Amino acid sequence: MAQASAADLEALGGAKFLSRHAARATVFVTAGAGVARAFGAHGSVAQRARRVHCVDATGGGDAFLGGALSVLVARSARPGSAAWTNPAVFSDALAVGHMLGA
Repeated sequence: MAQASAADLEALGGAKFLSRHAARATVFVTAGAGVARAFGAHGSVAQRARRVHCVDATGGGDAFLGGALSVLVARSARPGSAAWTNPAVFSDALAVGHMLGA
């Protein structure tokens, strides 16, 4: 599993970097107030951030990932499980990530 902002991922070489170094990984890509994505064995899902008034963005990415991971744990999503390949689980993970990272 990996997490990166869209800007960080592009700086590394984008999809080409991932296909070379993390071809089998599940990846969360954040984009601040934009659209976050998750792709891996479940396919690819995207979720637009909710519009909020940001007071301080410090730790927003960490909170996002913590929220997304909490959904995966709660749904028993781990490699090889049915939940790990279910796009709805990852869509929910992105939604909760946005709620906590906002």
